[in-house]
Amino acid sequence: MSLLVQPCSEDMQAAGRVTLIGRATRLADKNIFADRYLRYLPQARDYFAAHDFYFYRIAVENIRYIGGFGKIHWVRPEHYAPPPSDALLAAEAGIIAHMNADHRDNLRDYCRHRYALDVFEVEMVGMDYDGFDLRADGKLLRFDLPDPVTNAQEARMALVALAQQCRESVAVKT
Repeated sequence: MSLLVQPCSEDMQAAGRVTLIGRATRLADKNIFADRYLRYLPQARDYFAAHDFYFYRIAVENIRYIGGFGKIHWVRPEHYAPPPSDALLAAEAGIIAHMNADHRDNLRDYCRHRYALDVFEVEMVGMDYDGFDLRADGKLLRFDLPDPVTNAQEARMALVALAQQCRESVAVKT
């Protein structure tokens, strides 16, 4: 199978894109990622309940990168894929619950700092190797982190560092 990943752009031919090529296998347990999937797409609850809904894992064998005219490369998966972060995946629900219960002000500060948005409703919906996602007043926002995180402690340190940056930026403006 192949999966094309490309951002929306007025000139789709000029936009960078990546094609993942590999073998897809259906996961036996569709509930293994149910909570995460429904945090991101709560409106899909009825589709998820359908008997023919499944998740698939792609074993990537090759990657085709096109960054524009003359910027075309094959990339080996081992040069692209992050290391396994099973510890972070196991801790994700706890991180999200803690941030949503105890640190909503920080989540609002992140939105203000990164996106210049003052938001009312905000919740963390996901945490991964490269960053985290918030739903802020109904809009999904991505927050990339400067360094990868592979476990709960590294995630905590990254979130605390970002909160500190937010406080420092407010102090500089006042």
